[in-house]
Amino acid sequence: MKKLMAVSIFLIVGANVLKAQYYEIGGFAGMSNYFGDLQATHMEPSEYNLAYGLFGRINLNRHFSGKVSFTRGQISGTDYNSDTPSGRRQRNLSFQSKIYELAVTGEFNFIPYDIRDNKIAAFYVFGGVAVFHFNPTADYEGERHYLQPLGTEGQQMDGSDKKPYSLFQLAIPMGVGTKFNLNHRSNVGIEVGFRKTFTDYIDDVSSVYPDIDALDEIDPVAAALSYRSPEYYEVNQKALGNPEGRGRGNPAKMDWYFFMGATLSVNLGSYSDMEYTNRFKYFIMSF
Repeated sequence: MKKLMAVSIFLIVGANVLKAQYYEIGGFAGMSNYFGDLQATHMEPSEYNLAYGLFGRINLNRHFSGKVSFTRGQISGTDYNSDTPSGRRQRNLSFQSKIYELAVTGEFNFIPYDIRDNKIAAFYVFGGVAVFHFNPTADYEGERHYLQPLGTEGQQMDGSDKKPYSLFQLAIPMGVGTKFNLNHRSNVGIEVGFRKTFTDYIDDVSSVYPDIDALDEIDPVAAALSYRSPEYYEVNQKALGNPEGRGRGNPAKMDWYFFMGATLSVNLGSYSDMEYTNRFKYFIMSF
């Protein structure tokens, strides 16, 4: 009898939980930026770029939601934005890269949020896991070059202990947001999120300069894009000497990227999902 009562209670609770769930689909539009070796202290206003994406959300109860999202952003950085005394401007490196991210996150609402109970606004935090693709490029003599295949830190040189970095990486999304219910069908929100990555090569800069003379014999373009100080000083590489072994980046700190923007979503559900009150009758959708 006790087992039967326990099973009955479990089924009743489970059924109520399922009834409390409803879904959203929507879009995101905003800006992207990054922290890394070419932007180590702050995010330059001139390096904000367009970001946009799609997402689906399941509202499990008044406090917890789950979300799957796909976001595309652009990030960039240049030593030109650095102060001359820092020495970074003289390093003269730059990059651009598109970011394609697929993320699964969980959200916690600090204020109970349920449009069926007139709980129409909430502040939330989120965290989860993501996989993203990047592919840094740089401009040289009027052409754009993909940097990873060039091995600008000697990854492609015979005898090097460095391997080419993967263009697919994992990240930990985390951030805050707020959302508002416009009516029983639609919602808007604002979300700010950082992505902690496990790579220092989003900007193709991490450790030390390779043997530039040897790299130049293999690929002059790779050598030129590895060591760009001669362009800053407007002299040839021989005049500055071979920087082999000198610091090119800071491998102790991994790169981060950032999305911030607005969301717009539509609530999905059947009448049975929205059975709390008759005002949801017009909300019926067929699935």
